[in-house]
Amino acid sequence: MQQKRIIGRKLKGRAGIQKLIQHRRPTLLGIKRLLKQVEQMVKVVDLDKGTQKNQLRNNLFVRKTYGARTAEEMANRERIIVGGKNGKAIWGCHQQSLVVYEALKELETKHPEIKLNPRIARFQLSIGTPHSIVIFERNGVLYEADPFYGTLTKVDKYRKEGLDIGKIKIIEPKPISYEQYKEEKKAWKNRGQLGW
Repeated sequence: MQQKRIIGRKLKGRAGIQKLIQHRRPTLLGIKRLLKQVEQMVKVVDLDKGTQKNQLRNNLFVRKTYGARTAEEMANRERIIVGGKNGKAIWGCHQQSLVVYEALKELETKHPEIKLNPRIARFQLSIGTPHSIVIFERNGVLYEADPFYGTLTKVDKYRKEGLDIGKIKIIEPKPISYEQYKEEKKAWKNRGQLGW
């Protein structure tokens, strides 16, 4: 009896991702629309508005939820909570990339004739600023989807070179806690390069 309940939860867990790709085709236009959909799921909690007590409460809330939710949970709730200032997100690229990664995997399942082979890549955007994107293949061409900035582009020779020499690292698709993010950021600042 208990096993049936667990199986039911797993199926229920994928329902949000399945709903996200319900009307999407595995074309570049379909993936671009998926990025827009994920961008609309972002809910920015302002960290510098209100009284000092509210700022502290918002800060603790965002830090607590930073890496606590899986892609399925974020898709089920149809929102990705991130911290920001003046209504603009200051982090959250990894959470958005997780949702896009899972959606692309689900698109592959829905259309088995198309192989997208999505992967999450992490690199240093500027000194001390880690950034996540999703890299996938379409008709033998590598593309990068950046849900944080809402861009979908071909991977150019500099990115390919970065992947080859390790400046851009393919990472395991799992949530990163706020503490891990801070440690990674600190390591990158201290070294002026990659934190791994």
